[in-house]
Amino acid sequence: MKLILHYLLSLVALMLPLTVSAYDFMKDGIAYSINTDGISVTVISGSTLKSGSLSIPESVTNNGISYSVTTIGEKAFYYYGFTGSLTIPNTVTTINKEAFYGCSGFTGSLIIPNSVTTISEKAFYGCSGFTGSLTISNSVTTIGDYAFCYCRGFTGSLTIPNSVTTIGICAFLGCNGFTGSLNIPNSVTTIDISAFSDCIGFTGSLTIPNSVTTIGNSAFSGCSGFNGSLTIPNSVTVINGNAFCGCTGLTSVSIPNTVTTINKEAFYGCIALTKVILPNSVTTIGNSAFGGCNHLNALVIGENVASIGDGAFAAPALTDVVMLRPRPIVIPSSTFEGVSMVGCDLHVKVGSKARYELQDVWKDFMFIFEDADEFAEQLGANSSGESGSGIKGDLTGDKKVDIEDVNAVINIILSN
Repeated sequence: MKLILHYLLSLVALMLPLTVSAYDFMKDGIAYSINTDGISVTVISGSTLKSGSLSIPESVTNNGISYSVTTIGEKAFYYYGFTGSLTIPNTVTTINKEAFYGCSGFTGSLIIPNSVTTISEKAFYGCSGFTGSLTISNSVTTIGDYAFCYCRGFTGSLTIPNSVTTIGICAFLGCNGFTGSLNIPNSVTTIDISAFSDCIGFTGSLTIPNSVTTIGNSAFSGCSGFNGSLTIPNSVTVINGNAFCGCTGLTSVSIPNTVTTINKEAFYGCIALTKVILPNSVTTIGNSAFGGCNHLNALVIGENVASIGDGAFAAPALTDVVMLRPRPIVIPSSTFEGVSMVGCDLHVKVGSKARYELQDVWKDFMFIFEDADEFAEQLGANSSGESGSGIKGDLTGDKKVDIEDVNAVINIILSN
């Protein structure tokens, strides 16, 4: 027993110097570490601050030397039980990983000051007590993975500043209190996996700027409050799995002729969609890509499609399918699961009917018509098989009438 006690005391003695050296000094209950520049400090912890509001000062003085507070360290206030407001000074440039993780008692709005450039991974993860708006300054360039994940109390609209280039994995996952529109600036290039998943409070249409090249898996899944149109920018080539799954308010989607792949369940459960036009650029349509789109009645599939997955168009309200590919491809028996092959017409290219009548699944459509080009045009597909914007004269779907539309008209005339 004495041997064990001696061992434990020795272990504690070894640990004490490590605890002491963890910070350089303490001021008003907050521990600080002096940075290598010798003139600034990092907030290490608030050892005696476990409740009430938290106001981090712009500067602190120790032994007659004044230091600027520039960094909030990793796990500085991990799971602290604050019950009031949070004030971050405009001297802070970096909020490190898990700095305020699990501080669920904060109330009021959260203002990220203009000095901050980086909001690191899980910085505010689970801070569900905020009851006001979130203001992110236009100095922030990166919103890290899980940065505001499950911060459910935020209200009002969310504006991403035009300094941000990357919105990380699950950055706003479960922030279901936001209301109004979501403004994504044209500085953003990456919207990562589940970035806005289950943010059900957003309303209005969703516009993704042309700067975005990557829309991650489940990026907007479960955002049921979006309504109206969705425009995918022509900078995107792949619509990843579950990207817009459960966006039940979307009534239309414009897919540009740069998109080649629509992955698994990309638009699954978008029950308000009534028409989908897939441009000629699309070659791959994943499993259940448009499954559960229960009000989808018209579908145009571009001429270069090479692969269609299980349940891709399990949309029971379909009445018209336009297939612009002259030769049918082999598809799973479940591709049109739940669709009435008696009540849904198949429209194919002139001279293609006989081929479709011999191909499994396609041959199950009772009525096959050789009027694909005309019917696609009636549905609003332009010369690229792409959906127009609804603006008269806008054939390219970019929401404006310009020289590109003139060229599109010329190509149509020449092809005839």
